[in-house]
Amino acid sequence: MSGHSKFANIKHKKEKNDAKKGKIFTIIGREIVMAVKAGGPDPNNNGKLRDVIAKAKANNMPNDTIERGIKKAAGADSADSYEKAVYEGYGPNGVAIIVETLTDNKNRTASNVRNAFTKGNGSIGTQGCVSYMFDQKGQIIIDKEECEMDADELMMTALDAGAEDFNEEEDSYEVLTAPDDLGAVREALEAAGVPLLEAQVAMIPQTTVELTDEKSLKDIQRILDLLDDDDDVTDVWHNWTNNLIRFADTTSIRLCGGIFMQQREDNEAESEKKESVEKEEQQNKQIRDMGQVILNENSNKYKVELLTIIGEVEGHESAPSHSKTTKYEHVLPKLAMIEDDKSVDGLLVLLNTVAVTWKLVLPLQR
Repeated sequence: MSGHSKFANIKHKKEKNDAKKGKIFTIIGREIVMAVKAGGPDPNNNGKLRDVIAKAKANNMPNDTIERGIKKAAGADSADSYEKAVYEGYGPNGVAIIVETLTDNKNRTASNVRNAFTKGNGSIGTQGCVSYMFDQKGQIIIDKEECEMDADELMMTALDAGAEDFNEEEDSYEVLTAPDDLGAVREALEAAGVPLLEAQVAMIPQTTVELTDEKSLKDIQRILDLLDDDDDVTDVWHNWTNNLIRFADTTSIRLCGGIFMQQREDNEAESEKKESVEKEEQQNKQIRDMGQVILNENSNKYKVELLTIIGEVEGHESAPSHSKTTKYEHVLPKLAMIEDDKSVDGLLVLLNTVAVTWKLVLPLQR
């Protein structure tokens, strides 16, 4: 399993939450209503409500907002009522997608979800058509940098609390539990002082599907973007993974098996590195062939062309083979190019004779 992917995906999702807190708080508010109506307003006697409160705090929802939500849901005159609806379907090339929603209008939500699939050339299926491809697990992600406990002690703490599995990844730890044991394991870790990045019941794909053609990539991203824009959608699970092309994650979408935003950033960094290497190689080639290079890393960011003249200047007559020379056909075109290039601010000429190197700096007046 790609723990680095899950970790980076969650971190990116939480960063995007800053711009989409309205939707996140709306979703959590609905979950509070459902939890209170199902088990009462006292979190000490309502495990589901404790889990929702923990989720709210993980998303930086203010305590007074949480308390108001609980009181409102517990009020006798509370008219808020939401239902959970789950939709299953297929994206391009058979990508399995599960959409979880909380809604007060199933007709509206069903229409919006169907529209998202249709616009991305996908299709809604029947209940159970893809869910068998996923395992429902409690999933807890812990940031290594924030966790002071070592891996062995953390693993034993989690397993003693009822966890099924423990994975150490590059930047994080992953704890897997049975769905019903998530709350107990989460509480045990919190009691031990372990800071949790995320704790949720997740749909983890058993296998993944890779998309490579541009149209399929655009289609799957279209579906995910439209679902993310729908306030009724709480979670989207799928088995799409791609190690070559990455897209930005959306606030409430868990990109199981691949973190596309992180990979896009990695690709951009790799591209910048490659461009830098190519630029350096080009400069080295210029230096080897003609002793010329562009200098633009000075404090004032002036663009200065370097022209080196070594030994004799060879023109109409060839110099002896043992002589160090600089050819006219290298110098003259370079001077003409510098004169024509309005972005060049100056010319640095290095004259290297038998025993002395002369430096001549010529600012160009435009």
